Amino acid sequence: IGGMGHEGSTDTVAVLDTQTWTWIGSDIKRSNDDGSCRPSPSGRHGHSVVDDSRRNRLVLFGGGSGTDLLRSGVDNSEVWELKMGGDEAGLRADGSLQPCWLWTQLHGTMVRDGVGNFDDSEDMDDNESSYVSGERLSPLEALNLGRCHNGLKVSPDSALLLFGSGRPNTNAVLGYNLKTDEFIRPNVSGPLPVARFTGVAAVLGEGYIFCHGGFNSDTGGSLGDMHLLDLAPQVGRVFDSLPLDDNPVSHPATSDEDLESVSRRTMGGDIMRRILLQMMAGNALDAEEMESMIARIS
Repeated sequence: IGGMGHEGSTDTVAVLDTQTWTWIGSDIKRSNDDGSCRPSPSGRHGHSVVDDSRRNRLVLFGGGSGTDLLRSGVDNSEVWELKMGGDEAGLRADGSLQPCWLWTQLHGTMVRDGVGNFDDSEDMDDNESSYVSGERLSPLEALNLGRCHNGLKVSPDSALLLFGSGRPNTNAVLGYNLKTDEFIRPNVSGPLPVARFTGVAAVLGEGYIFCHGGFNSDTGGSLGDMHLLDLAPQVGRVFDSLPLDDNPVSHPATSDEDLESVSRRTMGGDIMRRILLQMMAGNALDAEEMESMIARIS
């Protein structure tokens, strides 16, 4: 589902048949019976999708738009479900019935651009917003759904979202209850990995999440570290499949101040670009307008 190309992000859905190793199209219903368009996710990359087999659906989390990872596009905190094998059906070439797949939006978004700006000005009803057990996601929590996060199904009814977002990156963990379609806040302890996006993660059979690498946009460097998140610390077990660091370093948690700092830097850059464009066009800015612009970033 989706991806990024040189012209932007896409919403294309394709299916790989692993018995015949053949790519096949998906029959997604794009319009209602009255001809109006059905809602569907916008083009995006860096999102995650989990297979919720108990409810016969795919669940899509967040992502971002644009043509690169850091310099363009908008991050979002949307959640969509793609119901597979719905009641409505079409005909295959051989005359057999092919059930339609249907998109439904479960949670709306606090719109956020790829460099740190938020815009919750979309007038959404309560049932279209993103909530954590009855409370709306904070801008800080929404980072876990930003581009290039890790989304993993950890049990039949739950998923975890780790790291993510282009700028600032986060090192937080957010949970999602697939049964109730609500976000949850897991109680995570231990030394925090440095914030990142574009890393990889996998669920190990023993109940661990293994994370490796990524990119920290604050330092501008790639990461080669490895971390384990124990999903059952109450058991008191010892992980002995790999040697562990005896003196792990705990890094600061991404904070509201980090968000504010990125937002101010972005705003400052936008204002300077506007001033330069006005100057290049030969349009002088009066003193009052210049003072107003400077005050916004000071």
